[in-house]
Amino acid sequence: MEAWNAFVTYMESLNVVSTVVRIVFAALCGGILGLERRKAQKPAGMRTYMLICVGSAIISISSQYMFDVIGGNDVGRMSAQIVSGLGFLASSVIVVSKRSNINGITTAAEMWTAGAIGLSIGIGNYWVGFVGTAGIFIVMTVSRSVETKYLLRKSAITFKIVADSEETVFAVAKKFVEKKIEVSNIDVIQKQGYETVAENELRKATYCEAEITITSKEVKATEITEIAKNTEGVRDAWF
Repeated sequence: MEAWNAFVTYMESLNVVSTVVRIVFAALCGGILGLERRKAQKPAGMRTYMLICVGSAIISISSQYMFDVIGGNDVGRMSAQIVSGLGFLASSVIVVSKRSNINGITTAAEMWTAGAIGLSIGIGNYWVGFVGTAGIFIVMTVSRSVETKYLLRKSAITFKIVADSEETVFAVAKKFVEKKIEVSNIDVIQKQGYETVAENELRKATYCEAEITITSKEVKATEITEIAKNTEGVRDAWF
């Protein structure tokens, strides 16, 4: 027992071995979280999360080193800046499209949490890093399956398209049904606009904007968008 306590004290103190272990452990935890995001085809992948965790750990280690060597009571100042810096970094992956669709919030939250894990590992709190990584990984993998299987069994999602005619809209809906994608409602709005027929020459054109309500158990956005855009007469399609 005394040997274990001595080992724990040694690893919690700042030395060459504990520094290497903290950085490697932070990289491992960041890689695990980044692997999940990469499999989900999100913009921030394994290397990004590894850098976030390792960077946070290095700042924490540097903060502890400065406290041990220089002294002072404000040991948490450098670590506090990690929170602000990660908030700025995470906000860069949140994208609001021109159609007011918001993407990247989950990735941003996980990036911020990955920094917190690196911070904990950097100050020698290994158990928080281990349990935190395991908890986040479970949340991001298991909970998605639970959400899809039980909570979103009949999730209603509105899919929008711009097409040349009403017939094109119903042709898209028919393709959805053929792919076993349930369609519960179709709203079509006729609109007037202009289209370019030659340089500096416009003419009036009629087109349709439609909202198709999809109520399938699992909805793959990329598959649905591809089906719509590959239909002749569809000008644009989005969620």
